[in-house]
Order: sequence, then structure tokens, then C-alpha cells
Amino acid sequence: MIVKMALDSLYLSFSRHAAVLFPLLLIAILFSIFVYRRTNPAVSLFLRGTLTTLRTLSLLLLLFVIYETTLHFRQHKNNPPILAIALDNTASMTITDSKGPRRAILRDILQSDPLAELERTFDVVYYSFANGIEPFQPKQGDSLSFAGDVTDIRAAVELIKAQHATQNLTGILLISDGSYNDGGNPVRDAEGLGIPIHSIGIGSSDPMTDLAITRAEANPFSYVNQNTPVQMTVRNMGFGEMAVPVELRQDGVVISREIVQLAPAPAEKTVTLPFTPQTVGRLKLDLTVPQQVGEQIIDNNSRTLYINVLKSKLKILLIAGAVTPDITFMKKILQNDRYEIENVVHKSSGDFYQPPPSLAALQEIDIFIFYDYPIRGAAPSFNQNLAASLDSKKQSVLFIPGTNTSLPDVAKFANFIPLQNAAMLQREQPVIAEPS
Repeated sequence: MIVKMALDSLYLSFSRHAAVLFPLLLIAILFSIFVYRRTNPAVSLFLRGTLTTLRTLSLLLLLFVIYETTLHFRQHKNNPPILAIALDNTASMTITDSKGPRRAILRDILQSDPLAELERTFDVVYYSFANGIEPFQPKQGDSLSFAGDVTDIRAAVELIKAQHATQNLTGILLISDGSYNDGGNPVRDAEGLGIPIHSIGIGSSDPMTDLAITRAEANPFSYVNQNTPVQMTVRNMGFGEMAVPVELRQDGVVISREIVQLAPAPAEKTVTLPFTPQTVGRLKLDLTVPQQVGEQIIDNNSRTLYINVLKSKLKILLIAGAVTPDITFMKKILQNDRYEIENVVHKSSGDFYQPPPSLAALQEIDIFIFYDYPIRGAAPSFNQNLAASLDSKKQSVLFIPGTNTSLPDVAKFANFIPLQNAAMLQREQPVIAEPS
């Protein structure tokens, strides 16, 4: 865009007759020269010239103020007219209807002679719009992805107007199929924009035939062997009353299926499919409806969900360095529907009161509680299995030191518990409070 600027005029105006002002200006100049032709005492020629100039300027400024002198400066700025062309870059432009492929029609328009004529008349700027607007070059016509899932025409024209708020935007040419799904009806807000909006419609006005999954929801977290409902909404556009099978798949295997009765278009129905996860981890679920004869959009016949499946019960192993009432207290606190807690208590002889778990059993544990453990004299084989399990399974450890805790033995588990090598464990001292 080229902005041309030109100086039209520059002149002075006065509140009184200028015929009197100009003689007064001449008199003021002559008076200043006369006053400083000689000085007493005598001064240098340079100083007399400076004083004469200052006196002259002072008198001239005084006269200009009395006559209310005004300097007029007029400049002409030429802003060329701008035409913004907005191109629909949403998924609905991939449809082929009775008028032909919509994306091909759009590309033909970009290469047409009328559009070239507009470029000779206006300063044309191009935008593509879907979820937002993006600058676009017509030579990049093949770069349009037509993958946008939100069509907000109202927001697109408002953003274009804001982009050229300080420029001479004379109009917006909208090239679209007119199918919007966000932002409301753009026609209602068009008058309030204050600029002309022209449109070129692409596609047929005949009702579109489409069977779509418009919504799919499930709890992002679930538990093994516990039912988790999966909801989906199926929309019927352009078809009559029909019975449609909807399927829920995991890794390509159908795990739930239901026949949905849909009313004649336009109609929607929400369906709940049961799902009971069998494995722990992040599961991918696919919801599908079959393609219908004559259906124009098939990309929306499926939706994908991801669910994080957790264990229904976490196993906790409490390892205590000595018999203490705290063991019973902690088990009562932690025992609930989500936790299964077991304990092993160390003897002073270096063995456990209960049979120590094997390596395989230790690897099934989710959380370890070291309560006053490890201690000196603990069975090396058990500690080796415990360290191997922590290293391979990356299990969580809650470390609660006590009077029997052995720091050299704790160092063997330094990679799994939040302790530094320089840590020092102070011995507990009994304190008895007696009333005075």
C-alpha cells in the first residue's frame, strides 16, 4: 500500500489589516539600528550587532502578537482504497455437491478475470479464516488446508476491520459457503460494522446430507474393572427416519455396540455406551457411525477419546524396623476402598515376624512406607530385592525415620528416597512433663 502526502499551502493570516503591520515592522527594524548605531561606553561591533538583532526580534514578535498572527499549514494525504478478501478455509469447503467440488470452485475464483480487475482498482489484501484469520497470498492457493473445524464469519470480518482500523478499508469480499457453526448469525451484525460486505457464495443451497458424531465425552480417569459411561451425540442432517448402529472400539476391536433410532432430519440423539477397562494405562477409544449412501461429509463419522485407567486398588507395604503401636494406627488410617495395606515388622534378630515378600511380590507393590527402616542387621537378600524392585518399577517411597534407623543402610536406598548423603539423624530423647 502506497500513501501519498503533499504540501498544499503555507501562509500567514492577521486579525488586523496587514497594510499597517508591514510599515510598523520596517520602523521597528530601523529603530533598533538607530538605537545601537553608537553606544556609551563604546562596545565591539559584534556585541552591537547582537543587541540590534535581539531588539529587532523582540519588537517583531510583539507586533506579531498584537496582530494575532497565525501560520497556516495544510497537507493533503491520499489513502488508497483497500478491499479485503476473506477466503473460507474450513472443512466444509472440502464437500462435493451438485455444484461440484467447493475447493476447486474457490481456486477458479482466485484465478478469474473479475478478481484481477479488482486488484487494478483497489489495494487488495487477502485473508483466510476458520478459527481465526491469517494473511494469505493468492499465489499460495494450494496452501489452503481446508481443515478448520470452527467457522466464525462474524469474528472474521470484525478482526479484518480491526486490522485496518486506521486505513481506508472500503469493503470486505467474503468468499464462503456461508456455513457457520460459531459466533452467531453474521447477518445480524453486518450493519453495525459500518463498511460494505459483499459475498460470493460457493456450493449448492440444497440441504446437506450428513450423519455426524457432534460430541463425545467420557471421564478422563477410570479404574480397572469399573464401568465408565461413554456419551456421544449423533446428528442427522438430510436423511429421513433411520436406525443407525454406533460402535465403541478399543485398538480396532468392537467392545460396545448399540442401535440408535434417529428421527427425520434435522435431529440429534445422545447415546450412552458402557465401557469397563481391563488394563492399566492410557487407552484410546474410537466412536464410529457407518457412512450412509449419499452422505456428503464422512470425516465427522468418528471421534477419538483418551482415558487414563488406574488400578482399582493401590497396594501399600509398610516395612517397620520394630514393633510399635503406630503400625496399627497407620493401617487404620490408610485402609479404605482404594488402598490395600500390608506390613512386615523386623525382629531384633535380623529376621521378620512375617514371611518377607519375594521379588515378584515386591514388584506388585505401588507404595512403600519405610517406618523406622532400614535398620542395622536387616536381611541383605530382602534389601537387595527391595532395591531391585524400586529400580525396575519406580515405585513411590514414604520414608519416616525413627530411633532404630541406620543411616549407612539408608544410603543403599539413596536413589529412591529424598535424602542427602550428609544427613544426620539425631537420637530421640524422652521428655516427661510433670505438673508443678
